[in-house]
Amino acid sequence: GIVNVLSKYITQERWQIINRVLDYRRNNVRLVLDNLQDPHNPSACFRTCDLMGVQSVDWLKSTHDAGCNSLVSKSAESWLTITEYNDPVLCAHSLKNMGFQIWATDLSSDSVSIDQITASFLNTTNNLMNSSDSKIAIVFGNERFGVSA
Repeated sequence: GIVNVLSKYITQERWQIINRVLDYRRNNVRLVLDNLQDPHNPSACFRTCDLMGVQSVDWLKSTHDAGCNSLVSKSAESWLTITEYNDPVLCAHSLKNMGFQIWATDLSSDSVSIDQITASFLNTTNNLMNSSDSKIAIVFGNERFGVSA
């Protein structure tokens, strides 16, 4: 294949770097962006996902969606698997069918503060980084209206 053809042009040191980066990628954590309006926000999320090893982003887009600012993202979106959706219910069904739990950010008065999260919850979160059995999709809602569904 193409890897075999191109491999003679890549040094052993470069292969080690590529493999180290690929080993760090996490397929059991996904980010869901829900109709973000400010172009800096999805772009910063892409950059952060790339830094943290989160490979997949599900992007719920609307007619007023922000798009991506590659100056902010530093083109990190080029290295991510981004799936676009127009329907939040379809996105949720897709994630559930892949075995993901869906957690959403929320600023309402009855939401749970991160400071109130129990030790067992934190234990589960820490295990997510090391377990392929636990899958979580974290939804970031619209800057003004929050999560759509």
